[in-house]
Amino acid sequence: MITIAVCLFSAIPTIAQSTTDHATTPVDTTAATPVVISVETTPATPVQVAKYGYLSYSQVLENMTEYKVAQQQLKELRTKYEMEAQYNESSFRRQFAEFLQGQKDFPQSIMLKRQRDLQEALEKSLAFRDEAERLLKQAETEVLAPIKARLDNAIRMVGGAYNLEYIYNMDTNAMPYVNPALVMDVTKLVEQQLQPAE
Repeated sequence: MITIAVCLFSAIPTIAQSTTDHATTPVDTTAATPVVISVETTPATPVQVAKYGYLSYSQVLENMTEYKVAQQQLKELRTKYEMEAQYNESSFRRQFAEFLQGQKDFPQSIMLKRQRDLQEALEKSLAFRDEAERLLKQAETEVLAPIKARLDNAIRMVGGAYNLEYIYNMDTNAMPYVNPALVMDVTKLVEQQLQPAE
């Protein structure tokens, strides 16, 4: 122990002299070489993975009360058009039957007139069918437009609330596989969004 102490005490003047030498020796700062530290950077890992949502658009649409009411209205309208079309066709069949029964007895002028009448009745019947189909499609578009707009808005609200990148429609079967860790089924959330506020 005494030997260690003596060694330490004998080293003190040397340390002090070395400190003094450094303090009195001028330092040439102009000749200092800059030290470049190379830091290897790695790309930052994303804090949160992108999230996506999916649903069956037609399923949600068909479950909406407004959609069911609209479908009932369109069904009633289709029935009315169908009844009118059937009336036109039965009228044509009756005229045709009368024509067949009397064609042997008709003079040539009446025969030609009846043929023109039959041709006109047939064309009107076919034209009515086409017009009825056009009007039904137009009615369907007009009736469903506000319902689909409400559904689209509900989907946007859910997407924004859950910070989703996008919500895609599974009806087209464009994505037969999705990773469940990256996507969420938003069907129930959208249906809840569509519920009327109490």
